[in-house]
Amino acid sequence: MKTKKIKILQYRADKQDEHWLDDAIAGWTRLFNKNTPPYSHSEICFPGGLCFSASSRGGKKFVGTRFEDFEVVTRNKDRWDIYSKFFTEQEISIMLQRAKKISGKKYFFIGIFLDFFMPFGWLSQLIGKTLNQWYCSQAVYYCLKGRRTRVSPRRLTKWLMEDGFVLEL
Repeated sequence: MKTKKIKILQYRADKQDEHWLDDAIAGWTRLFNKNTPPYSHSEICFPGGLCFSASSRGGKKFVGTRFEDFEVVTRNKDRWDIYSKFFTEQEISIMLQRAKKISGKKYFFIGIFLDFFMPFGWLSQLIGKTLNQWYCSQAVYYCLKGRRTRVSPRRLTKWLMEDGFVLEL
């Protein structure tokens, strides 16, 4: 059975840019995810260098779930940590189908607030499902597991480590 590597990219927020939302997400979610790096954004990268996530930084481009080239996503290479794990081609095909299914959906801005800053996860999941909007770590988790859940980038890191992903150095 042939296997290939899936990479999960985690963006380190450290007050090094003008994006205050990164710092707010990483800072606040630290309270619930002790001993995790200050991550604020997640991407899943498929073999061949195609990454998928939901992005709030589209500028003139689309803001929401989208595919992007690895080199474009990691243009600031020093700000990313990469976790990886091998999967079968069939498993990767299923993950890619899930990404395609939700590609082009709008970014779930209210979900960030409800999931990370308020204790209303159930409400966020209902609204997000109804509007079919996504945020980054939620989209990545969906690609990996096939279900939508409340998960911050920091919490996703805990899950990745428990599930056998390895931090590349």
